[in-house]
Amino acid sequence: MQKIFSVGIFMLIVGGVMILNGVVLGNIHRNQKIYETITARAEYINALQPMLDDLDTGIWGIISVYDPTEARKVDVNEREQYKILKKIRDNIGFALELADDPEVELRLQMIERSVKSLSRKIDKLRAKIALQKLDLKSTAIFSKDSVKGSSLTDSYVDEMQAMVERMRFVMNSIRQRINEYMKEEMLVVVQTHKKIAQDNKRWAIINVAGISILFLLAIYHLCFLTLKR
Repeated sequence: MQKIFSVGIFMLIVGGVMILNGVVLGNIHRNQKIYETITARAEYINALQPMLDDLDTGIWGIISVYDPTEARKVDVNEREQYKILKKIRDNIGFALELADDPEVELRLQMIERSVKSLSRKIDKLRAKIALQKLDLKSTAIFSKDSVKGSSLTDSYVDEMQAMVERMRFVMNSIRQRINEYMKEEMLVVVQTHKKIAQDNKRWAIINVAGISILFLLAIYHLCFLTLKR
C-alpha cells in the first residue's frame, strides 16, 4: 500500500511539474514571438530615418544647384527620389504586415499617409521643373528679351524653393511620427523582455522545486525501506 501511495505521489508531482512547464514554456514562446515581431517592425521603421535624410539632401540639391540659364537637365527622377520613396513605402508595407495591434496599425497608417502627402509634393515639384523648362524654351523661341527670361527663371526657382520648404515640413512631421512610434515600440520591447526573463525564472524555479521534491521523496522512500527492514 505504501509503495502504491509513493508511486501515486511521484506521478502527481511529475505531472504537475510537466503541466507547469508547459504553461510557462508556452508563455515564453508567445512572448518571444511578440518580441521578434516588434523588433522586426521597429527595424523597418527606424530604417526610414536615413532614407528621409537622403531624400531631403537630394531634393534640396536639385534646387540649390539648379541653373536655369544653362537649361540644365535636372530631373527629380534622376536624383533617385522615386526609388527612395518606393523603399520607404515598401518598409512601411512590411511593418504593416507585421502589425498585430490596432493601435500599432493606426500609427503606421499615419506615417504612411504623411509619406503619400510627401510623394504628391514631389510630383508637383517634378511638374514645376518640367513646366519651367517648357517656358524657357518658349521664351527662347518667341522672345529675345534676356531680362524676361531671367525674371522667369528667378520666379520659378523661388517657387520651387518654397515647394521644397513645404516638403521639408512634411518630412519633419514624418520624422516626428517615427520617433513617437519608436518610443512606444521600445517600451513594449522592454516590457516583453522583462516578461520573458520572469518566465525563464519561473521555469527554473519550477524545475528546481520539482527535482528537489522528487529527491526528498526518494530519500524518504529509501529511509522508510531501510527502517522497515
